[in-house]
Amino acid sequence: MGLMIRRYNQQQILMIPVHLLFSVLGFAACLAFFYWGPALISETCGFHWPETVFWWTAGAGILAVIVSGFQTWTPDQISYSSLGDALPDFEMDRFPKSWGEWQWAEVSVSSHLLTHLFLSGPYQLANAWERFRNLIPEEHGAEPRLRETLDRLIARQTWHGVEEYAGQERELSRLIRMGYVSYSPALGRVKAK
Repeated sequence: MGLMIRRYNQQQILMIPVHLLFSVLGFAACLAFFYWGPALISETCGFHWPETVFWWTAGAGILAVIVSGFQTWTPDQISYSSLGDALPDFEMDRFPKSWGEWQWAEVSVSSHLLTHLFLSGPYQLANAWERFRNLIPEEHGAEPRLRETLDRLIARQTWHGVEEYAGQERELSRLIRMGYVSYSPALGRVKAK
């Protein structure tokens, strides 16, 4: 197996445990919220519900998060580079005029952060699966074909149509997936990075 393919597969394999770790942390946060939230409310209000109620509530909450997460996840899922990226946009030049506006802004930010925290469990699990699916299989002669296609792209150094690579669709697709080539699906054009 060639160096390009080996390096790409190693990156994918190294990221899978990271995604799985964050998935476990997301599911743990979800479990804690859906278990301890009702338990705290029950204790505060003086109800004495059996512990199985809290486990059922936690199970139903996690099931809802899993279903929602897998329904909304896409392979090109956006990952936030910082907490500020995950927050909704607010107009920073104006302040809320009333107590209600303050409360709404506070609830919006809290619900947005909880949504991202809870959905991180299924999203990260799906990202780990996607990285596994993106591994490039070992094939005899694959690396030279990739290099030949990449050399053709580098020689052009401009955006040009994918139709110029008839018969090399697999190599072009792999180079795009590996990050060596920029691709504009709307225009059907490619360029070496």
